[in-house]
Amino acid sequence: MENISLQQVDSLEDLQLNALLIEPLQAVQWRIDARRFMEMFIVTEQNQVEGIGFSWTNPNHPTAKYIQIIATSYMPKLMEQLLQSISPYNKAILSCWEYETEKLAYMKNFDFHLFRKTYMESYAINDLLQKLQHVEEITNSYSLQQITSNSRLEKELFSFVKTSYEQTHLHNEAKNKSWELWRDAVLEDTPDMETPCIIIDEDKISAYMFVHPVGENHVEIGWMGKINHVEMQCLLKTVLLYLVEASFETVEFEIDTTDYFAYELADLLELENKASWHSYMYHQK
Repeated sequence: MENISLQQVDSLEDLQLNALLIEPLQAVQWRIDARRFMEMFIVTEQNQVEGIGFSWTNPNHPTAKYIQIIATSYMPKLMEQLLQSISPYNKAILSCWEYETEKLAYMKNFDFHLFRKTYMESYAINDLLQKLQHVEEITNSYSLQQITSNSRLEKELFSFVKTSYEQTHLHNEAKNKSWELWRDAVLEDTPDMETPCIIIDEDKISAYMFVHPVGENHVEIGWMGKINHVEMQCLLKTVLLYLVEASFETVEFEIDTTDYFAYELADLLELENKASWHSYMYHQK
């Protein structure tokens, strides 16, 4: 008879893992090593770990239980355990790549539904500027340094950030925080303070696009937002022209389909041809 067991553990140390688990575990190993999870379960067969399931929370989205499963087999057993009780949360969220067909099939069986796709891609800045050559450059753009030096504009910007984030995360409600806490969160993520990434029209902020250097020649585009009349491609061109002058060569985007501000760039970035990270939601019946 097969020796199969499901048990809760606090660590994967000293456990024999199926070699097929090693590579997919790399993306989440930091969370396991740092004990940044609520619960972790393993399925073993003949004393070898064949599946791992764990959950965690996100303080910015306090109504959801996040779960992840990495398994060669017994995925339904782990899914049942993680979904056995999601209280005090009102939903569970599990994400995976669009090509993880086995996991997608099991989520469908457990009544998960897709609520967001996320695209994470890098581009050569000069290639994007070539595609933007006929787009108008913004002239009324300002840096974070300039905005945070003015108390009125600082409050206006980070109140705008707060509202934009809340509006683009209605499926998974954001925690209600003050504009000051949003300011602290943005600045703690070390955005570039000199990039002209904020538009002011008639003395009011009408758009922003934060930039985060992550290497000598590489940057990430962070949160962005706008009011209706602003063209995101115009602001992006202004930002990219500055980055070229600052000797940056490549730029990375993380764009959600639920973020209608950022998704304006979908055609420019040819996202329909890119692989996406799918996020699914489960509500307990």
